[in-house]
Amino acid sequence: MEIIAKNLSLSIRYAKSPSEESTYTNRIEEVIQIISLGHSDIGIGSLPIEPHVIDFAEFTDPYYITGATWYVPCPKPYPRLKKISETFPLSVWLLFAVAVILTALVTWCRSKWNKGLEVANYDSGLMCFYCMWAVILGVSVPNMPRTSSVRWLFLLFVWYAFIMNMLFQTFFTSYLVNPGIIVQVHTMDGLLESGIQMGYYKGAETSYFADESDPVSKIIKSRSEDCSDKNYKKCLLKVVVDKLLIASFRNLC
Repeated sequence: MEIIAKNLSLSIRYAKSPSEESTYTNRIEEVIQIISLGHSDIGIGSLPIEPHVIDFAEFTDPYYITGATWYVPCPKPYPRLKKISETFPLSVWLLFAVAVILTALVTWCRSKWNKGLEVANYDSGLMCFYCMWAVILGVSVPNMPRTSSVRWLFLLFVWYAFIMNMLFQTFFTSYLVNPGIIVQVHTMDGLLESGIQMGYYKGAETSYFADESDPVSKIIKSRSEDCSDKNYKKCLLKVVVDKLLIASFRNLC
């Protein structure tokens, strides 16, 4: 303040400042009122430039700019079961299931076609499916096919199952060791899309979220929670300790 006064060639006489017990908005209004009535020449502090105030006071260029930050919970570990189920896309899982069912059906049909030449196990559709499932799990089947056509089909499926198993086990092992973490919210767009409850000092709504036509302001106010000075620590504890996904907002000078 002394530096500002020196550069502007002003002498300083401090007036009584607004009560700290007043809300942020009331303190701003009180400062503007004191200046507009001529009780003070200058008001200094975190005074946001608002259109309706310009009629009563003139703002200088800012001497400092405050910032704002959102505190969000740390990312949680990715659920292992969910990560394992996402080893392959849904389309691959469906294609794999179709391949198993079709192979079992074709094996059963070929066995029926080769009457008396094939092992009795492959005369049953259920047993054919059981044999295909055994191949997927990497265990032996009760009997190997006898006819060449069924053997070739069985061999192709064994190679297919072997490749799929190798791919799955590679990812499966890595997910067991380190499943990774859920992507943390680190942008404003991500914060809005996450559905996180937003806590901030409600008295500053008219300054920070005054534009009713702004969709971002509408979303923030619809998910707001009061995090004024008296319960600011409580809001932070909800973020850090309780993991309730409540973000807190505060000025940084």
